[in-house]
Amino acid sequence: MKFSIIIPVYNAAHFLADCLDSCLHQGLPNDQYEIICVNDGSADDSLSILKNYSKHNSNIVIINQSNQGICNARNNGVKISKGKYIWFVDNDDFIEPNCLSFIYDTMADKNLDLLTFKYNNVPENAVYKVVYKNYEFNLTKESPDNTPWRIVVNKNFLVNKGICFKPGLKCQEDTLWYYYLNKNTSRQAHIDAVLYNYRIVKNSESHSKELSKILYRGTALMEMAIVYQEELKEGVNKDKEHNIKARMHLATQGSCFSFMISRDFKSAENNLQQLKKNKLYPYPIIWRHILPTTSLKHSLINWVTLFYPLEGYYLFFCKLVAKKILFKL
Repeated sequence: MKFSIIIPVYNAAHFLADCLDSCLHQGLPNDQYEIICVNDGSADDSLSILKNYSKHNSNIVIINQSNQGICNARNNGVKISKGKYIWFVDNDDFIEPNCLSFIYDTMADKNLDLLTFKYNNVPENAVYKVVYKNYEFNLTKESPDNTPWRIVVNKNFLVNKGICFKPGLKCQEDTLWYYYLNKNTSRQAHIDAVLYNYRIVKNSESHSKELSKILYRGTALMEMAIVYQEELKEGVNKDKEHNIKARMHLATQGSCFSFMISRDFKSAENNLQQLKKNKLYPYPIIWRHILPTTSLKHSLINWVTLFYPLEGYYLFFCKLVAKKILFKL
């Protein structure tokens, strides 16, 4: 079997049909690819929709489980997958028609462990339409962001290296997974063709601004920084050392920022003490962050976070935010 598309499904009834239709419009026989849908305890009509689609499409496989989070959903999909290549697709997004053969031929010809590609942002009310096209592309070694839906990966590579999503993480799980992919292979490439459509859903997990999720994100980033720190302790070559240190410092900065915008000054203080206890703080000032960005908002954030390694400065801004003087959420 060529492909396993793995879709974690959670309360996605409104968008699920678009996602499934796009995965079915691939021009491949059903025995050459499977669509594994992991229903992660949905409380809406998602499971009914999946069952209806599976009646008419023999390559749709359903795993029905209690709510365990997206990490376990993806991992459980991998466990039963039969395809040579795996693609994680989010349940509210959709992929381009007839792109699987194109991906397969590219990866098999170049003997790649992973392939990344371009994507479109689409509005929440976007409707999937079948528009067939010829895929023309340039093959490069560009390293894009860490989103799993932007990566097709060789299953044997994942299994042999023991790479999976860390169970229990509700945010930043993608970054850690992508880090281990890059750490374990150099057989990767990027194509400048758009193969994926990412739907901007305001109340999705990645766009949520609820206090509890902001605090959780801050804690998860600190845990990531600790993982990178442990990697450095185990010893790495000089080429990788710089990259891992940069990731560690960025994760630490991200943790500080999340706790600052939470408006919970006491939690920000406690998080800072934990970072110091783990010898992650203070970290070097990241001067490259003052380079021009595409938006005024991001430029402002970069300037504010630049001097976070100065404890008095950081806590001063935490107090300003706690008093609702800065960063309206």
